Amino acid sequence: MKYVNSRVVINQSVLNQITKAATTALEMTGDYVHGEIVTAQVIPFETGTLQNEGTYVNKKDSKQGSVKIVSSEPYARRLYFHPEYNFKKDNNPNAKGKWLEDWSEKGKYAKEVIQAYTMFFKQQGGF
Repeated sequence: MKYVNSRVVINQSVLNQITKAATTALEMTGDYVHGEIVTAQVIPFETGTLQNEGTYVNKKDSKQGSVKIVSSEPYARRLYFHPEYNFKKDNNPNAKGKWLEDWSEKGKYAKEVIQAYTMFFKQQGGF
């Protein structure tokens, strides 16, 4: 019977660099998706409050692997979960309910979100 010895050395500074790159890339991806949503003009827009001041990227849990796009206006929930509403199209011609769905993991832009994260991660990590 043959025995093999091995030794594993973990380079902590490289591991820290990768972790920091992943966190920063996640935050950048959140900003990217937020920008894409605004550019796509899908958020109902009457005075601009919901889209401009009321929707933002919450990055407080990014080190745990989570960022959230939050619409904080009190009426946002009602508009979001009622796509049957007849939204005004004067300011945002693509306004609709469930405006984040296209960028979710099963949405039509899911691949673009993954590609953006990958690009940001490579940038930040120097890979």
